[in-house]
Amino acid sequence: MSYFFTRNDQSAKKAGGSSRLSAHEFHAAKITQAYWGVSQGGAKFLSVNFINANNETADDIKIYFENSNGEQLSGYHQINAILAFNNISGLNQTQGTYKAYDFEAGGVVDKQGLIAPEIVGAYVGIILSENHYNGQNGIKHNLNLSAVYHHQSTQNAKQFLENLPPVQGQIESSIAYAKKSSENSRTSAEREAGRQNNAPRQYPQGMMASPLTAMQKPPQNTVYQTPNDDTPF
Repeated sequence: MSYFFTRNDQSAKKAGGSSRLSAHEFHAAKITQAYWGVSQGGAKFLSVNFINANNETADDIKIYFENSNGEQLSGYHQINAILAFNNISGLNQTQGTYKAYDFEAGGVVDKQGLIAPEIVGAYVGIILSENHYNGQNGIKHNLNLSAVYHHQSTQNAKQFLENLPPVQGQIESSIAYAKKSSENSRTSAEREAGRQNNAPRQYPQGMMASPLTAMQKPPQNTVYQTPNDDTPF
């Protein structure tokens, strides 16, 4: 029988669901915003917003690439991997407008600061982990970027740059690592809450990355090609 409106079970599963990208899954995503920042402790980061083909988002994911002593963090390699996947030679710090949550305003507002326009529109496969911390009303969590891959081929950066095939099971291994990182983060937050009677404390974000990506060497002085991209978002 032909219906005017035909049931779609995949659509039904999304009813009442979150419009946010979930942790512990592989997502092919596009970067919609990127701005530079410095934490209270002096660590430098690139904050990015992601969106997938289902319009699910992950906003203000901070990729820490340098600590207060000027030493490189795992996020340095992650940023370089994203650039390599998209044949981007580098990023600038350009004065511009970006959207971010403002505690005084109680919502997302336009802010002025240094943005990275070159990376906006770039595609990347991502795996997120949960970063748990003690809030005023109990343990809360935000999301960290745990691993990055090519959004179509699922190669990691080393495989992509050396034209090697992806290793079977590497995505699953990164997902397992992200889950373990989330569990460790929650355990630490619960332990800290017990010691300090739930005193508010936020753990630094962006310090955990999958060993499959954290150990990759960043691309150096090479022009990289990326496959043709027909992703419909």
